[in-house]
Amino acid sequence: DPALSLLSIPIELVSRIVECHQDDPETLQRCSLTCTLLSSAAQAILFNRVTLDNEYARRDDKLVVSCSKSEQFSNLLQESPHLANYVRHLGICSAAFRCPALPNILTSLPYITSLYLFATHSGPLSHSEVSWDTVNPALLEAFRCHVFPTIRHLELEVFHMPLSLLALCSSLQQITNFFSPFLPAPVDTVPASSCRLLSRLSLSGGSPHTELPLLMDFIVLSNCDIMSLDIELHYGFQATDFLAIGRLLSICRPTLKSLQLTTINDPECVATKFNILNTFFSISNFPALTSLTVTIRIWQAFDGQHDVQFPELQWLIERIDALSKNSSLEKIVIEIWIECTKTPLFTFSGEELDRALMSLRLPLFKQLAICATQETPFFDDVAHIFRRGLPKSFSRGLLTFEDRKGES
Repeated sequence: DPALSLLSIPIELVSRIVECHQDDPETLQRCSLTCTLLSSAAQAILFNRVTLDNEYARRDDKLVVSCSKSEQFSNLLQESPHLANYVRHLGICSAAFRCPALPNILTSLPYITSLYLFATHSGPLSHSEVSWDTVNPALLEAFRCHVFPTIRHLELEVFHMPLSLLALCSSLQQITNFFSPFLPAPVDTVPASSCRLLSRLSLSGGSPHTELPLLMDFIVLSNCDIMSLDIELHYGFQATDFLAIGRLLSICRPTLKSLQLTTINDPECVATKFNILNTFFSISNFPALTSLTVTIRIWQAFDGQHDVQFPELQWLIERIDALSKNSSLEKIVIEIWIECTKTPLFTFSGEELDRALMSLRLPLFKQLAICATQETPFFDDVAHIFRRGLPKSFSRGLLTFEDRKGES
C-alpha cells in the first residue's frame, strides 16, 4: 500500500525529499494537494517566501500574490491560519500599500523574519511612491506592532524609510539597502540602542537620493557592532557618502570581520573604491577582520591577444602586507566579472603579483580565492589563465578558484 509505505517514512525524511523540489513550484503545488504528510511539507516551502507585487516576481519567490488578489489571500490566511505560520519572508511593492487588505495580511503573519520593500516602478534614480506620513493608520499600526519588532533582515530597493520606523526594528540584524533614502527623524524618536543587534550592513549607493550620513548617525546611536560590511558603488557616489563610509570603518574597526567592496567598471567609481581602500588601510589595524572581498568587473570584449593587468589587485596585496603582523586576515576573495563571448579570453602575466602573494607576512593568511561570477562564461578558461599567471601561489595552495555557485 503506497500510503502505508509513505506513513512509515519519518516526517523529517519526507520533508527532505520534498525539499529536493523546492525550485519546482508546480511539483510543490501538486504535492500540497495529496496526503496530509506531503501537503504540510510542500506548503511550508511554498509559503516560506511571499511577495505582494503588482507586476511580476522579481526574485525566486514561490508564491507571488497580485495586488488585485490581496483580499482573497487575506481570506485564505484567516481560514487556514497554519499557512500564515509558514511565512518567514515577505515582499511588498509600493502599489500594495494601497490595498485595503494589507493590514489584515500583516497582522495574520506572526513569524516574519525578513521584510523586502520595493518600488513598483524601480530605476536607478526613481523612488518609492509611498509617503509614510499619509499611510493608512491601520496599516501603519500593523507595521509598527506586528512586523517591525520581529524582522531580522530588512531589504529596501528604491524605497523611502524613515529612521523613526527603522528604530522600531528591535530584532534587526541585517540591512540591505539598494538606492533607498533614509528620511531624517527627530532625535527623540530614535532611542539609543534601538537596533543593538544589527551586525550586517549591505549598501548599494551612488544615487543622489541616498543619504548615508543619516544612516551612519543612526548606527552610532544604536550602539551596534557591525561585523559584516558590503559596499557597492554606482554612478554619482557622493563625497558625503564617502566621508560617511570612512567614518563607519572607523566606528566598526574593533568588530568588523568581513569587508566587501564592489564597483562598476567606471573610472570615477574605481577611483572612489581606491579612496575607500586608502581610508581602510589608513585606519589602525582591524583586529577581527578575517575576510576581505574586492570585486573586479571587466566588461570589454577581448580578442585573445589582450594582456590584462590588475593594478588594483597588486596595490591591494602590497597594502595588506603592510598591515600589522598580528592581523587575523585569513582570506582574500577576488571576484572577476568578465563579459566575453569567445575564447581565448585574454592573457595574464602576473609575475609581480605572484611574488607579492608569496611574500605575504600575514600569519593566518590561507587563501586567495578567484571567484568567477554568473556573468563570467568559460570558467575553466579563466581558471587556467590565472593558474598560468600565478604558478607559485597556485602550487603553494594559496590560490583557489570558485565556480559560479561559489563551490571550489
